[in-house]
Amino acid sequence: MNEALVKQLHRSGFMAWAENVVLVGGPGTSKTHLATAIGVQALERLGDRCASSPR
Repeated sequence: MNEALVKQLHRSGFMAWAENVVLVGGPGTSKTHLATAIGVQALERLGDRCASSPR
């Protein structure tokens, strides 16, 4: 895993440019865990600027 890339994703910069992130790897390589951590961090950093779906 590329540490610099993970740190860049953690800063949520990809969201400002509406870029997609694709996590690729075999079973048990923590893709879901990493995606959840990136999402939680984005919500903490961007807060109400994140798009939310209507209820």
